[in-house]
Amino acid sequence: MKNSKTPARSGPGVTDVFPKHRLDLPARILVLALGLLGCLPGRISAVEVTDLPLLAPDISTYQVSSHNKQGLNGDGGYCLYDAPPDSASNSETNARRAVLFDAIGPGCVRTFWGLGEHDIWIELDGKVVVDAAQDDFFQGRIPGFPLPLVRKALVASGPWKCVSHWSFVPLGFRERCLITTRHPSPFYHVIAERYRNPALVTPWSRDQDLSALKSDWTQIGSDPKHWAGLEEVSGLASLAPGASTNLLDLNGAGAVASIRIRIPLAKDAIQSLWLVMSWDGQAKDVEAPLGFFFGAGVRWQDIPSLCFGIRGDEGYSYFPMPFWKSARIRLENRGTKSAAQIGFRVSWRSEPYAEERTGYFRAWYHEGSTTRGRDWIFLDTKGQGQYVGVVHRLIGGHYCEGDIRFYIDGSRSPAFYGTGTEDYYHQACWPNSDNHTPFHGCVGDVVAEAERAGNGKTFYDFPACYYRVHLEAPVRFCSAIRCGIEHGGVNDTDSRYASLAFWYARDPIGLVQSDAVSFSGPDVETLQNYFEGDDDDVLVRADILKTTDAVTRVLRINPANSGVRLRRVLDQSAGPQGAFVFVDDTPAGTWYDPDRNPWKRLAESDLELPPKLTRGKSSIRVRFVPREVPWTIGELRALSHLNKAK
Repeated sequence: MKNSKTPARSGPGVTDVFPKHRLDLPARILVLALGLLGCLPGRISAVEVTDLPLLAPDISTYQVSSHNKQGLNGDGGYCLYDAPPDSASNSETNARRAVLFDAIGPGCVRTFWGLGEHDIWIELDGKVVVDAAQDDFFQGRIPGFPLPLVRKALVASGPWKCVSHWSFVPLGFRERCLITTRHPSPFYHVIAERYRNPALVTPWSRDQDLSALKSDWTQIGSDPKHWAGLEEVSGLASLAPGASTNLLDLNGAGAVASIRIRIPLAKDAIQSLWLVMSWDGQAKDVEAPLGFFFGAGVRWQDIPSLCFGIRGDEGYSYFPMPFWKSARIRLENRGTKSAAQIGFRVSWRSEPYAEERTGYFRAWYHEGSTTRGRDWIFLDTKGQGQYVGVVHRLIGGHYCEGDIRFYIDGSRSPAFYGTGTEDYYHQACWPNSDNHTPFHGCVGDVVAEAERAGNGKTFYDFPACYYRVHLEAPVRFCSAIRCGIEHGGVNDTDSRYASLAFWYARDPIGLVQSDAVSFSGPDVETLQNYFEGDDDDVLVRADILKTTDAVTRVLRINPANSGVRLRRVLDQSAGPQGAFVFVDDTPAGTWYDPDRNPWKRLAESDLELPPKLTRGKSSIRVRFVPREVPWTIGELRALSHLNKAK
């Protein structure tokens, strides 16, 4: 892929926010890597577990990866674009440098995962912060990127002995973040955040305090929230088939801090024992098999993770669970055998969260056969909140390769598009060995199971189990979210899956469409093509304006808005594309789309407008000033934020 480099359009009130490549590419890659690893909103840590229920409409979460742009299997080698040949980074070596991540701030890279090799260059806000061999970077040899926040690990149990590389060092940036590599076929994904409020940015620095983030690796098994003054209830129960018992039954306000359950004589009942939870008299907010709730989708075994896990006979969960009127937690025996000597201990605090900005803890269990041609769904819900993780069991066909596809707030383009099932769980080349971190893990080892079983058994005969907890960047949504994953390479296996998704949400929708306008005229092309994702075989017709001239439209918005999101359809066959945006003649940021896809050409892109430019108004006049590179725009929508959460 090639990138045409042309000067930005200039004019009154227009500044070029697309920084020139002043540094050589390796240095710029270093800067970007540091930025990706070093920024969290307001703190240098992962999201505090205590803060997981707090709604954050000022933050949007997305992923950039090397997924196959044709919608096929084989996800290596794709990047956003090639660094232009006249950039300083390429002038010395004249070698191809793939751009892995390119974003205009304010924002933060929260996670970087890949298969290593060659170099990495990270540039943050115009400064190169990393210019190093990936082997040095992921083994903690670069200042500012310490172990265990970066890691190179053999997690594949065979027959392909691949190594996984990851970094959880946050990389905050105010203006721009750029990550590149000379790797000829990069294989990677990056998870990042955008901030409506620039005050949320903590710019990366080499000496930033990472102790809070590193502590996530040292307090496994203990409650990371460290709440004081807790009350608790404990007991011992034996449940006949069809019987149930209340573990907690409270009236009032507060938050459950932890749930611990011991099953010394009932480990075979982890699928038939179910936890059912209801907050404030609602229907079942949580309905889950006991094993899945603690991360054990196949068997009861040690799982040393942070928010949930198992130690010996005891399973634990430390997700905070807010309520304001009542809390009910019940254990049910849905099996055909009795379960004896079940010990339980539930702790809570009476201090409530702020109700108007907090979501309920929820979990949805999904089990069944996969459907050819369609993604397996982890979660599909409306409202506002954040998806925080999943426990996933798979059997039937091969368990690798399937890409995650997450759609946020009704967009037809996936905000997350991964490179493979094992990659989402930060593994490499399934099958994987038993391994655990606060953020991800593989439960069990199917290769070892096959060897123990003998009799011609292979690892395909045993179910695999993974988990992922998005502590570094909960996947935020304001009106809806749909999280799915392919089975097999392209939804082509007849498998049996089961998954338990965890999320926080409030039912009222916080983002509502206020207006939509289309385009016509001599410069408009009627394009019949496809969106990427689960529906990439559905032909869509779109009228697309391609222009280097300024475009102005008046859009209706809700006067009660707390901000406005613009969403446009674009033709991503050529890129990067960028335009300066003005609201009622006031600069409102830059709309920048660095990706390109000549096969699945249609995409939807979002831009958040500064709330100060939209509050109290019933309409806005929006002007787009493209760079010299032609900019494309089809249907343009205005979506009004109507929540009060900050």
